[in-house]
Amino acid sequence: MHPRQTDWLLFDDRGATWAARAPGLLRRLPDLDPSGADLAARVVRDLGFVAGRSQGCNAAIRLRLPLVSEVALAAAFYWLADHNPRRVLIDFTGERRPAEVCTCAGAAIARLIELTRQHNHRVSVPGKQHSVDRLASTVVAVR
Repeated sequence: MHPRQTDWLLFDDRGATWAARAPGLLRRLPDLDPSGADLAARVVRDLGFVAGRSQGCNAAIRLRLPLVSEVALAAAFYWLADHNPRRVLIDFTGERRPAEVCTCAGAAIARLIELTRQHNHRVSVPGKQHSVDRLASTVVAVR
């Protein structure tokens, strides 16, 4: 049985899990002001972390879909699978989207995979097509 947890855990872009105000996390993010409003919401919104919290047989996951780190999300999946809650609230930070409730960890993981596949996490770089002739005239020979 898991201990009762009410504080947010943060899953970072390296797959590490942190307590919301862990000294190691605050040292890793020196520009982050630990005071003030919800620290978990800020790192989710600004850095692409995932936050998780459980209480009894319920859990909540917080993420920002357009920015979420795939590594952080994978760490949250392991946490969810280990906790195996009966209900999971998926809360979307920084978006006008209603929260969703899933009936188990597996359903929540499947829904998060579906949602993140809909978002293209790669930055699009505009490009122009050029003929090979034009490319050849700009290539510099290296000896």
